[in-house]
Amino acid sequence: IIGPPNAGKSSLLNELARRPAAIVSPLAGTTRDVIQVNLDLGGMSVVVSDTAGIRTQTDDVIEREGIRRAWAAAEEADIVLCVVDASRESSDGDPWILNDTVNTRKIIVANKADLVVDSEGPMSRSVQDVPLRYISCKTG
Repeated sequence: IIGPPNAGKSSLLNELARRPAAIVSPLAGTTRDVIQVNLDLGGMSVVVSDTAGIRTQTDDVIEREGIRRAWAAAEEADIVLCVVDASRESSDGDPWILNDTVNTRKIIVANKADLVVDSEGPMSRSVQDVPLRYISCKTG
């Protein structure tokens, strides 16, 4: 699971794990390292990795290391869930979503769909040829 800060990556991990596996807070940069959880999803054993929020600019050396590790986890993954905030237009860190240098087996997960007024949301206008799914970790 990768995406910009505060898109809901840790919330998604917790929903999939059905437990508080990762700390969730409104503060950007809460997750600094890769958190891996072994799950059984529909009878399939999988490892789901929550990662630090990716942004293009930061002066924090620890955050930069977290971003480096997030990219490494994405490169090694069989499938990448790119979580973004569905209620916002593209933000700092979002342009990497369509970058072909990242794992090509990806799904855009537009979280916070409960906050989207437009039935399609702003994300639908900026994603082409990549599966896009709207969810809300808050409301289900």
